[in-house]
Amino acid sequence: MAFPTASTGYSAFSRECRQTTVADSHVRPTTNVACECRATWNIVGVIARRYSSSCCRCSSPRGQSWSIVMAFQFWIRLNQIRCNFQRSKTGDHDTDAITFQVFKNGSVVGQGGMVDISSSGTVFEFPNPGGALLGPNPMGPATKAGLINDGWIIGPLDVVATDTITVCYTATNLGDGFLSQSEKDVDQLTEKLFDGFYYWLFGEATGGVGFVVGVADLLKNISDYTDKLPVLPDEAKFVIKLITSPVETLLGVPDPALCNGTVFAGSSTFTGSQLAALDFSRPNKARQVPIPAASEFELVTDPLTDAPTHSSQCGHEAESVVAFSVFCNHTPIGMPAHCGGDLVQSSWGATGNFELLVPSGAAVRHFAKNNDEPSSPWVQVHTFGYAASPSQFHGLPMMVGHPSMIQSQYLGDGLHGNFEVVLSARPVNGVVEPHVDHWWMDSGSGTWHGPEPVITAEGETVLALGGDPVMLQSNWGVAGNFELLVPNGSRVRHYARDNDNGAAPWHFQHEFGYAAPDTVAGATFIQSRYRSDGLHGNFEAVLRVSDGDGTPSRLDHWWFDSARMAWIGPINITEGTKPVIGATADPALLQSDRGQAGNFELLVPIGSRIHHYARNNDANPPSWALVREFGYGRDRFVRHVSFIAMRNSKGDGIHADFAALVRSQVFGQPETHDLWRFSSRTGSWAGPEHVIAGGVSV
Repeated sequence: MAFPTASTGYSAFSRECRQTTVADSHVRPTTNVACECRATWNIVGVIARRYSSSCCRCSSPRGQSWSIVMAFQFWIRLNQIRCNFQRSKTGDHDTDAITFQVFKNGSVVGQGGMVDISSSGTVFEFPNPGGALLGPNPMGPATKAGLINDGWIIGPLDVVATDTITVCYTATNLGDGFLSQSEKDVDQLTEKLFDGFYYWLFGEATGGVGFVVGVADLLKNISDYTDKLPVLPDEAKFVIKLITSPVETLLGVPDPALCNGTVFAGSSTFTGSQLAALDFSRPNKARQVPIPAASEFELVTDPLTDAPTHSSQCGHEAESVVAFSVFCNHTPIGMPAHCGGDLVQSSWGATGNFELLVPSGAAVRHFAKNNDEPSSPWVQVHTFGYAASPSQFHGLPMMVGHPSMIQSQYLGDGLHGNFEVVLSARPVNGVVEPHVDHWWMDSGSGTWHGPEPVITAEGETVLALGGDPVMLQSNWGVAGNFELLVPNGSRVRHYARDNDNGAAPWHFQHEFGYAAPDTVAGATFIQSRYRSDGLHGNFEAVLRVSDGDGTPSRLDHWWFDSARMAWIGPINITEGTKPVIGATADPALLQSDRGQAGNFELLVPIGSRIHHYARNNDANPPSWALVREFGYGRDRFVRHVSFIAMRNSKGDGIHADFAALVRSQVFGQPETHDLWRFSSRTGSWAGPEHVIAGGVSV
């Protein structure tokens, strides 16, 4: 299976995989597939070590290609800094502040420490450096979000194929001017410098991000920046001074040594796909692998120098080499995935096209919008569905419900995931109960296939006796099972399709819910970041429930514990102590990138309006709050809403923007579809953008 040429800075990369063993094909526990890979590549400026066995994905048993779209866990460890030539006036003593950071999509975690470099030629092995770690708690001031320990290891990091991971490493000379002072004074000054340096590097003063992310490029053109120093913003001036003269900048006194300053700064950037495709093996060293069941890949930089800021009074140009390792947990982990709705953002196009399904009687119309051209209109690309008459049910015309669509890991054309849909279908005015059908679009041929009635391996025909079915693709199984929730009166039935089995059979998994007269009118669910078993994300469902006495419907939260294999609930959703009631259409749930744990975001249609709630998962206990309300005047009624977090759209530069596809209707008129967008920069919803294709409102 060919792997696309890597991005700038990488040579062409090829990967050869073959499936070697397949264990049993039960839906759970996970089927084991072992792969063998051979790979050759080169990273510009970095020497790669440790080759042989793999962190590799092979073709699925179904015979279709699939990509690395699930998440792996990675750790990054600083192994060694070799000081070929130090940056020091004295030539026999130097104290450097070492930083080691990892940026994931622009967000930083990292640590730092003070290393006493005694002379050129010193090799520092981490986590036990050859020199002394100075300061009362060398690892403390720079620790971020609990992701780093005292072994100079950053992780675990949950990484998907499209993530960007940047490893940054710097050294700054802070102590080359205190040699004439007493040891006590040196310690006090060093501690003050240490605290100040890391406060600015990682602290609130720089918004928790620090300046290291751009320091490598900055050093290459330091003269350009210093020439422009008078016209730069104050914070930029401070950063320049901190890099070039840390002692004077932090202590407010003239620097007694010209050699204090940046010794080296460098970075290495990978995509998630490139990390997952590294050839990993157990380290051939005496030290123990620090992460159980993980394999290691070590990288060594080209020599890093202080040439851009070097002073002739400091002797030889400083020169250092950095070695760091990437550790991989070879089993994919659960990452947030939400059930499909009418709208998905696909992998078609660089930005990701919007794909929309619109039910229309017995048919479903498929529309797309090219997001690479924001002004481009919606276009109808396909229609699929049932013959108006005769149909497969007693010659009666059919009616379809709201579709639940995902883009799966099956790559029909080797690049783009197939679309997979479940929907309820029933005869108009017929006595046959509505059933659940599966349809799928082959991305290679562009053809929709179906209907495939959802019938379990045990012979149960899955019926939709309550609300519409909803589906997602989980990380259970190697290929990723399809997970299906179907409201059925007072209960919800949970099914899974075993995608590791060539026949792809459906199996009944669980049932949960209520006693009569409570009725489940609709459901939405996700696979969250919470992993009770350490590997598989818990399922989180929000149900719209009616108690049968005419009172407004309520919303309940249920969750599936992946360790205990049981659904737990109900937990009534409240804003403070006030229950969220009155939903008139199904809610839509996702897990966002806001907060350390990732907030739950929920859209609730109530009449002509849509209420946007968020659950702060960093709080103890987590709590729901109303974020915004948006929608229409009283004459227009919201029938359905789909909710996605947009890729490649971050209004504030950090958090994903949201999009909602709203189906609404004025009484006595046809339904229409609108797109609404939530900007993470403004914190507000904007719309509606009418869906118009071929000059006609959809």
